[in-house]
Formats: sequence, structure tokens, C-alpha cells
Amino acid sequence: MDHFKGGASGGQTTQFPRTQAEGAQALGQFERQTFEQGDYTLSVDVGFEQRTGMARGVVVPQGSLRLTQSGGWELIMPVGGLVACESP
Repeated sequence: MDHFKGGASGGQTTQFPRTQAEGAQALGQFERQTFEQGDYTLSVDVGFEQRTGMARGVVVPQGSLRLTQSGGWELIMPVGGLVACESP
């Protein structure tokens, strides 16, 4: 995935193309990613952990999502979860 789709005000879906990616990679996702669209920048900063029993994928025990508007408005949220692919 080289973009992020997010809901904008008014219920419209907006695509944020990925402009930067750094750190370890898991199934096309990176530990540090930046997506930009118009006046908005979306930054994702997470850590990946390999866990026993996960054949394909990683656990994301903690991280942050930061949405910034060029005018200075900013939203920061904690995130966690998985980067995984279901086996056939």
C-alpha cells in the first residue's frame, strides 16, 4: 500500500499518497511513514515485533498517528495492532 485512504469532512474519501518511508518493512508497511495530501500530513511511527507463531506478519505493540494541517492544527493518537496477511 503506497497510500492511505481517510474520510474527510463531508463524508468523502481522500487518498494520501506516501511520500516517505523508513525503518523496518513488513508486508509493504514501514515503521515510519509519511503521507501527504493538500494541506494535510499524516505521519505513522510504530515499532514492529516478531512473535512466535506468526508465520507472516508482525505485532505493533505501540506507536502514534499524527495528522497535521499546514495552519498548525494537529491531532495525535496512539496506535497498535498487527501487520499481517491471512494464509490460504
